[in-house]
Amino acid sequence: MVESIADGRGLKVKRVKKLIDQGPYNAMDGLKAHLVDHVMYRREFVEYLEKDLGKPVAMYVDQEQKGRDVADLSNPLSLFTVLGQMMQPPAEPSGDLIGVIHVNGSIVSGDSDEGWVGASAGSRTLRLAIQKARADARMKALVVRIDSPGGSATASDIIYHALRDAAIDKPVVVSMGSVAASGGYYIACGGSEIFAEPSTLTGSIGVVGGKIVMKELFDKIGIKTFSFKRGKNSGMFSSTEPFTKQERLWLTHEMEVVYDTFKQAVTDSRGDRLTDDIEELAQGKVYTGAQALALGLVDQIGGLDQAVAYAAEQADLKEWNLVHLPRPKSLLELLESLLADSGQNTRPTAAAALNTLYSLANQMTGSHTMGHHSLADYYLNFWTLIRQEQVTATMPTLILID
Repeated sequence: MVESIADGRGLKVKRVKKLIDQGPYNAMDGLKAHLVDHVMYRREFVEYLEKDLGKPVAMYVDQEQKGRDVADLSNPLSLFTVLGQMMQPPAEPSGDLIGVIHVNGSIVSGDSDEGWVGASAGSRTLRLAIQKARADARMKALVVRIDSPGGSATASDIIYHALRDAAIDKPVVVSMGSVAASGGYYIACGGSEIFAEPSTLTGSIGVVGGKIVMKELFDKIGIKTFSFKRGKNSGMFSSTEPFTKQERLWLTHEMEVVYDTFKQAVTDSRGDRLTDDIEELAQGKVYTGAQALALGLVDQIGGLDQAVAYAAEQADLKEWNLVHLPRPKSLLELLESLLADSGQNTRPTAAAALNTLYSLANQMTGSHTMGHHSLADYYLNFWTLIRQEQVTATMPTLILID
């Protein structure tokens, strides 16, 4: 691996080994170390390719119609395709449209998921939905409905920039549900106007970093673990050892970089609408919608209907139809998800382990519920997220209002 990196990046082997021991790197540090050549968002990357190739490059792939037009009736399994076509959601309405982009659950990198441990909003799924809506001439405005306590800082940044790009061409209005905090608020800053309910929980401009060390639990229940490492910091996020002093310093630096980026996004979007210095408003502080209005973090008090009406006004629409994005899964897609978990791979083992943790968490929390989710859902979501992300933009605590 060292030799491959040295050859690919034009570096000496000794230098590569030193770089490995100094890692991991964020994007800008990787650029300074000559491990990458450019740092850019997807839109900038596409523009870079178009300039290099001299021809347009598709920003997104519309997979909704892929493979659905012709069914091979000689294959019995093709009946699933026919059935899926029959059970698809209704076709999009004609005329001028307003798209409602739904951001529900924890914000994660990759695809959205409606799993049993709460829903997740995936950066790839939402980015594609936003780009498709932006490219659709019939889509005159976008309303982003956020009900999320945050999640991945990287995923939040990707969605935020996709909305900022879309706002170049059409109005983008944000509607906050019961919670739009941390990464949820990060995304909200991608809109030009933000609506919140009086009791919405928002703000929480801050980041969380760390890991869960489970060595003593493993020892208690008789699980033995062994690590084989190459590279000084390769075991940084091991669940069996606490951070070393150097690792803790690195993580602190990364958290500061993400925190500063988050604050800059708020400042760029809200500008002189903020009533106080951004550092005073940040620091992870959580506000109600009414408080956020007084502080300039949101613009108006109102629900989804008010946000849609405002978007229509900004787009100068008298009549319009709503389209909800990302579109609901078809029956075929639901069947595919079911078959993927039917025992053809190793997932059942992982699912059984998670189910045990889920039951234990329910016992520990007394099976208290928040809407249709339990506290166990919340804790397992947070645990899963913190294992996957180095630094997260999510609320570190759960707020219950009786």
